[in-house]
Amino acid sequence: MQYSILKISNMKQLNYSRLIALNPTVYATLTNREGQQMDLVEHPLRGEDHPVIILYHAEKLAFCSDFYDTDDLLTNEDYQPIYIHGDMLLSYEID
Repeated sequence: MQYSILKISNMKQLNYSRLIALNPTVYATLTNREGQQMDLVEHPLRGEDHPVIILYHAEKLAFCSDFYDTDDLLTNEDYQPIYIHGDMLLSYEID
């Protein structure tokens, strides 16, 4: 299986501590192909009108994704968030 890594330039980093203090609703928890566990959460103030937020607790980081639902992020055939050297990237399988 081949994978490609895609850097999404507008995946904005959010303030992890402030976000956690607002106790966001967890949609799902995923473990990517690198074994990194991440939570997909709802924005605590804007709700479903805001893209899904990716929390990577191991590094205390939060990123705003471009996705408004979790389907593409939760299936192995589609996009997987991967944390590499300070950036949240998306990995996807090449057919």
